[in-house]
Amino acid sequence: MPLVKLTAYFKSPLTAVLYQHEVAGVWVDIALDKKGELELTVTNAPMGEAAENRPEKQIDYLKGHSVAQLYEHINTYVDNNVSNNPITPDNFREFFEGAYKKDMMYKARNGGISFTEFLRHKEEFGKKIAAKDVREAFVITKVEELEQWHYVAINEYLSTLPDKEQIDNEYELFIVPFRTDAEAFIRYLEDNEFIDDDEEENFSKIFKEETDTFKLFDKLNEGRSPDLRAILINESSYPLKLKIYKRKLPITSWPN
Repeated sequence: MPLVKLTAYFKSPLTAVLYQHEVAGVWVDIALDKKGELELTVTNAPMGEAAENRPEKQIDYLKGHSVAQLYEHINTYVDNNVSNNPITPDNFREFFEGAYKKDMMYKARNGGISFTEFLRHKEEFGKKIAAKDVREAFVITKVEELEQWHYVAINEYLSTLPDKEQIDNEYELFIVPFRTDAEAFIRYLEDNEFIDDDEEENFSKIFKEETDTFKLFDKLNEGRSPDLRAILINESSYPLKLKIYKRKLPITSWPN
C-alpha cells in the first residue's frame, strides 16, 4: 500500500488500525472477523463508501466519528457465543495482507473501477469536477489504478526471483491487464517508457474504443521493430488476470 503508514492495536476479539496517508489524511478502522460468517469493519475513513465490497465483507462508514464512537458501534456486533478468528500481533500481517489481496482481486475482477462507479465516487473528492474535466479525471484515476496493479503484481513476481535479478528487472517491467480503459492504459505505457508522447496521443485516438487490452497491446507491440518489442515473461491472476512484460532498453552508444 504505497503512501500509507499503519499501526495496529489489539483487544480481543477486536483489532484497530490507525492509517496515515499523505493525501487522504488520518483515519481508523476497527475490525471483527466472525469465523466463517462475516468480516466486519467500522471506519471513519473520509472516502470509500461508494465502493462495492466482497459479499462476506461489511464496512460501516461513520465519517467524523471518534474512535470511542467507532468502538461503541462495533461492540454491538460482538457476540461471545460466536467463534471469532483471533487476530494477534503474530498473525496480523498475514491476516491484513490476505484480506487486502482478496479486496484487490474482487475490485479488479471486471477490470477495475468503471466509469459509472467513478461517477459515484467523485462526490467524495471534496470538490466539484467540471463536466468537461470528468473524462480526464476518470483517466487519471484509472492510471493510478494501473500503477497500483503494477506495484503489487511486479513485487509479487520479483519476490520469486534471486536478488540479483530483482535489481536488474525492477525498472524494465510493466503489466498488461486483460481489461482496463484504453486511454489510461496507453498513458500508463508512456509513463513506463514503452511509447513516447507523440505515440500516446496518436494511439489514444485510434484505440479509444478498444476493450480487450491484451489485443490492444499485441497490436502496439507487433507494430514495433523486432529489436524493440517487449518480451512476455510471466502471467498472473493477481490482482487480476494480467501479463508481465519486459521492456527492451534502447542501445546507447557511448562516446569514445
